[in-house]
Amino acid sequence: MSNDVVRKLAESISAIRGQIEELEADEKQYYESAKDQGINTAELKRAIKVMRMDADKREKTFAQRDLFDEYVEAIGVKR
Repeated sequence: MSNDVVRKLAESISAIRGQIEELEADEKQYYESAKDQGINTAELKRAIKVMRMDADKREKTFAQRDLFDEYVEAIGVKR
C-alpha cells in the first residue's frame, strides 16, 4: 500500500468526519429548539428511534410494549 493511498483515504475520512460533526451540531440545535418549545426531547428521541425502525422491528417493539401494559394491568398497577 502506498503512502499516497493512505493519505487520500485519511483525507476522505477526515472530510466525512467534519461533515458528521456539522450534522451533529445541527441536530443539537434542533433538539434545543424543541426543548425551547416545551417538547420533551427524551421522548422525541425515542419516537424518532421508532420512526426509523423497519416495519418488522417496529411491530416487535409495539408488541413488547403491549405485553408490558398487560402485565402492569394484571398486577393491578394504576396510572
